[in-house]
Amino acid sequence: WLSYVNRCQALLQSGLFVADVLYYNGDGAPNLVEPKHVDPALGKGYDYDVCNAEVLLTRVSVKAGRLVLPDGMSYRLLVLPDNKRMPVEVVRKLSDLVKAGATVIGPKPESDPGLKNYPKCDVEVKKIADKVWGACDGLQVKQQTFGKGRVFWGKTLREILLADRVMPDFEVSGPKNAFIDFIHRATPEADFY
Repeated sequence: WLSYVNRCQALLQSGLFVADVLYYNGDGAPNLVEPKHVDPALGKGYDYDVCNAEVLLTRVSVKAGRLVLPDGMSYRLLVLPDNKRMPVEVVRKLSDLVKAGATVIGPKPESDPGLKNYPKCDVEVKKIADKVWGACDGLQVKQQTFGKGRVFWGKTLREILLADRVMPDFEVSGPKNAFIDFIHRATPEADFY
C-alpha cells in the first residue's frame, strides 16, 4: 500500500496540472474556494484552477491566446465571479489581458467595492468595462471582441469551449450519470491521469 501511495505522490508531483479554465475567485471576504466540484456551466470532462486577485494581478499574462503563469501553467478561459463589483486594478488587468488575446467570461463590472478614490474609482471601472464589454449585456449581445481577445457573458463555458473545438479532456462511457473524478498532469514525455 505504501509503495502505491508513494508512486501516486510521485506522479502527482510530475509535470504540470492540465486545465482549460481559470476561475478568478474575486476579492470579497471571506474569500473561500469551494471543494472541487463540477460546475454545471462547464460540465463533465473539463478541469479548472482557481486564483485570487494577487495571482491575477501579478502572475497572469497572455501568450498565443492562452492565459499563462510563469511556471508554465496555461488556460483557455478566465471566468469572473457572478458579481458586478470589481476593484479598478482588476478591471485594468482584465482589459490588458483581453486586449492581448485572452478569453474572459463574466458580467460587465459596474463599480469598485472599495472606497479608495471614491467616486472616481467607480467612474474608471465603468469607463474601462464599457470599452472592453462594449454592447455585451449577457441577454441580447453575448460576445464582444476587444483587441485580440474576447469577452462572453450569458453563454455557458461548455458552449464556448465546444465552439472553439476544445473537447472534454476526459470522458466516461456508460450510464448518463456515470462520473469518475480525474486529475491530469503532463510532462514533455507523457500525460498522467
